[in-house]
Amino acid sequence: MAYTDLIIQTVWEKTRVVDSNDSKMWRKDECGAWIQRMMYGDQSSQYGWEIVQIIPDGPDDASNLCAMQWRNKIGKGDGRLMCSVTAAGIDNKETQPRGESSGELADERNQVGLDRR
Repeated sequence: MAYTDLIIQTVWEKTRVVDSNDSKMWRKDECGAWIQRMMYGDQSSQYGWEIVQIIPDGPDDASNLCAMQWRNKIGKGDGRLMCSVTAAGIDNKETQPRGESSGELADERNQVGLDRR
C-alpha cells in the first residue's frame, strides 16, 4: 500500500528512539533492528524498512501501523513478531537463516542501542 508522507512520518515518530543517535535519522524497530529514515521502502539496504499492520487485517491508520526493518514481520495469524534481523553493534545481522521464521518475540538483549557515530 502507498502511504502518505504524513503517515510515514507519524509511524516513524512512534518507533523507538535510541539514546545518543540522531532520532531524525536512526531508530530501532520492535525486533531491535536499525532502520534509517531515508531508507523507507528500500529493500536493498540493511537499514531499509516498511510499514506493517500491528493487528493483521485491522485498520490502515497510524494507530495500527508500525515501522519494521523490511525482513522483520508480524505474523498474520497470531500477531507475534517474526524477527529475522536485529542489531549487532552499528549493523544489522540475520537472527536465523533466510526462509525460516522464529516466531519469537524480540528479547531484551536486542533492545540496547549503540552510538552510530
